[in-house]
Amino acid sequence: MATRWNRSFLNRAIAPGIADLTACDIPDLEHWPAEAEGWLRNDVLSGVHAAAFTGHARQHAITLLHRAQATVSQYHQARRSTLDFLRLSTPHDPSTPLYYAAITQWESCLINLQVFTDTAARFHGRRSFLPNDGSAAFRAHAIGNVIRAWGSPALRTELHDDEVMPLWLSNTGVHTRTLRLTYLELFRVVEDAAIVAHRIQHPHAAGSRLKA
Repeated sequence: MATRWNRSFLNRAIAPGIADLTACDIPDLEHWPAEAEGWLRNDVLSGVHAAAFTGHARQHAITLLHRAQATVSQYHQARRSTLDFLRLSTPHDPSTPLYYAAITQWESCLINLQVFTDTAARFHGRRSFLPNDGSAAFRAHAIGNVIRAWGSPALRTELHDDEVMPLWLSNTGVHTRTLRLTYLELFRVVEDAAIVAHRIQHPHAAGSRLKA
């Protein structure tokens, strides 16, 4: 007989909404994961080193390549783990190890994306979003803050009893207590980071003479 856990218990003890996670449409990054594997090759980094960057722009460019590669890789792995979870789980008997593996990868994706976004702001001299503008880029960055602050003693006193992790999944996207980002929105922000990294590979062709 198949195991049947109480859905309310699962949502409270393992992760909010885990018993309701039954189907996801997570966009595939397609060619980006394969391309991203080459962003940190010696010849690419040598080209960045030799480019006409000034000040700290060269260091920022290398950081952007590193963090974009990690962001794309973790998104790709998180998508695969989430789909594996759905394939091997039922609402009354979810695969907890696969769920937590997916959560870890989504968190890593968002943290690396946050570092990428902060570095890109210094590299380009402007942010991709305004404070509290509600955009997908802002919410992705804000979710990164929630993940990073999870171990804070001050935060621990404010948590709900069933809030066992900073980030959880639904059929439509990733969530914190106060923030939501659809899979499509996250895909587009990650793809934007990939496009920036793609351009940095060819700094002379892009006419990149930046100061930082």
